[in-house]
Amino acid sequence: MEGPIRTISLIPVHIKISCYQNLPIYQVLATKIGELKILGMSIEEISGRLRINRKTVRKGLAHKVDISILLKLHPELHQQF
Repeated sequence: MEGPIRTISLIPVHIKISCYQNLPIYQVLATKIGELKILGMSIEEISGRLRINRKTVRKGLAHKVDISILLKLHPELHQQF
């Protein structure tokens, strides 16, 4: 009994598209990495806290971060800038 293969042509799917989808992880975490560094944490401590590689932390620190974002998160750091 051969015949055409029957398939479902329409399957409802909901996909969440994130704006960070194509960004490397160091760019996504650069603000948080910068914040932790300003608070005095070492690269090893940041790596352990965020559970990422030390090389990723270094790349995140090298990535330019908008200082105004950090100051909004921690206004007490305003004296340092």
